Amino acid sequence: MPRLTLFALGLALSCATASVPAARYALPAESAAAEQILKSQVPTGMSLPDALATMEKMGFVCVHVAAGGFADLASLNEFEFCERKVASLRTVDWWQAALLHEQGRIAEVRALFDRVVR
Repeated sequence: MPRLTLFALGLALSCATASVPAARYALPAESAAAEQILKSQVPTGMSLPDALATMEKMGFVCVHVAAGGFADLASLNEFEFCERKVASLRTVDWWQAALLHEQGRIAEVRALFDRVVR
């Protein structure tokens, strides 16, 4: 999926990002650490509906992507793209995750973190 398409997808999702008490579902401001937490909450083998419900409870908004890429995964057939944004006066913390699934079960979870300074 071209970067512009992912940007547009992210822009559309940013309008729908749910507010979540940050203390309840705090995520680290680092990609690898955030990915480990997400993998513990959405383990391999979890059903896709349960995984999506878990991500929503953690403040993520998810959409289905029919084909595209995520981080270093250049070509994926289909996956769920999830994002969560937490804004302060000076920064926006932005977590993105890809839920890779096969036959309705989670096969892998990948995550990225970015901080945007306003």
